[in-house]
Amino acid sequence: MRLKLQSGDASAASLSIFPSDLSEADFREGLSRLGAAVNIITTDGPAGRAGFTASAVCSVTDSPPTLVVPVDRSSSHYKAFVSNNVLCVNTLRPVHEQLSRLFGGNTPEGHRFAAATWKRRASGAPMLEGAAVAFDCRIVRISDIGNHSVLFCQVISIDRHEMTSGLIRFDRGHHRIYGIRRMAQHDRVLNWTPLATDNRRWDSADIERLRELAAADIPKIDIASALDRTSIAVEVQARKHGIKLKRPKRSHYSEKSGSGAD
Repeated sequence: MRLKLQSGDASAASLSIFPSDLSEADFREGLSRLGAAVNIITTDGPAGRAGFTASAVCSVTDSPPTLVVPVDRSSSHYKAFVSNNVLCVNTLRPVHEQLSRLFGGNTPEGHRFAAATWKRRASGAPMLEGAAVAFDCRIVRISDIGNHSVLFCQVISIDRHEMTSGLIRFDRGHHRIYGIRRMAQHDRVLNWTPLATDNRRWDSADIERLRELAAADIPKIDIASALDRTSIAVEVQARKHGIKLKRPKRSHYSEKSGSGAD
């Protein structure tokens, strides 16, 4: 069923009352500086399975929890989304950069989905295993503007990864980001603290995150900060699990920490 706003739709005619000499190229160049998370938007249902890469996703309100997702009406996947009336916003982690390119190109749908592992929640839309966060949604409104339709999507469930890392689109390129663990103050340790005082257990998620940060050539002291561990503890675990750490110059440590302590 096609949903449509009864009022407030912005047609090309209504937009023309605000003339502008801004070119499409200038607008796109400006947008390239508007950094945003990279997502794979998926759907499945009577109209079939489809998915595409998008960074133009944002929240509208938290009551009810709602996101907006623009879709090009001339795209091959448009009909599937508006007919199925469900979708999942899968926000990507750094390890998904190649997957984002796959869903952003002309690869057949079957090959796209075969490149990752998916699960289902209430909507039935494919949810990416290992996504930074996945928003399972039903489409509640559709508003047309220019050559796009804006899908208003009510979030019905969320699946979050235990690692806080993400993939950002900025200046026409992909960039990896890694969050700092939020912990209680009494659990925090400083990078110069002796190893014996950093006695919190390392679980499989900690090791996975250490491996991912090391693969991105992030210096040991920054990995320690991201994991909220001592540098010595990071090195011990890396050695134990065969993880190769980047070896920065000594000046890097002084610059970051204000001292030569490791």
